[in-house]
Amino acid sequence: YKFLSILYFLISISILIIPIAGDTVLSAITINISSIKINSLVSCIALFAIPSLLLGIAAPYLIRLKLTDPKKSGETIGVLYALSTLGSIFGTFFAGFFLFSSIGSSLVLFLLSGLSLLISVSFAVSVKNKTLIFLAVIFFGAIIFTSYALQSSRQNNLTYETNYSKVNLVKADYLGRETIVMRYAN
Repeated sequence: YKFLSILYFLISISILIIPIAGDTVLSAITINISSIKINSLVSCIALFAIPSLLLGIAAPYLIRLKLTDPKKSGETIGVLYALSTLGSIFGTFFAGFFLFSSIGSSLVLFLLSGLSLLISVSFAVSVKNKTLIFLAVIFFGAIIFTSYALQSSRQNNLTYETNYSKVNLVKADYLGRETIVMRYAN
C-alpha cells in the first residue's frame, strides 16, 4: 500500500495545482497561442494531463491488489470497472449539476485534492509509514493555508464564480485614475 499512498499524495498535489496556478497557466497559453482550438487543447493538456495520468495508474494497480484467484480475474476486473463507471457517472452529474453551481470549481478542486490526500493517509496508516502521514498532514495544512491565502489576496477584488468560469472586478490604474475593471478569468 506504500505505492498507493505515494500515488494518491501525488494525485492530491497535481489536483491542488489547478486552482492555484490555473489562471496563470491559462493566461500564458492565451497570450502565446492565437488559435482558439489549439489554445483549448493545450490548456486542457497543461491543466489535466498529469492528474489524469496519475489517476489512470491507480485503477490497474488496485485491480492487481484485488486479484487473488486467477480463475476469477474477469469477474474481479468487471466488478471494479463497473463500480468505477457508476462512480464516474454519479460524479459527473453531481459535480455538473450541483457542486459547480453551488460552491464553484476552485472549491471543488480543493475538495478533490483533500479527498485524495485522505485516501493517501489511509493507505499510509495501513502500512504504518509515519513519514507519509507527516507529509500528508503538512500538505493538508498547506491546502487550508493556500485556500485561505487565495481568499485573502482577493479582498480588494470581487470574484464571482459562474457555473463554468470566473469574473473578476479588480481595482486598476487607468490613465492615472483608480478604476474598477471587469476581467473575465478562465
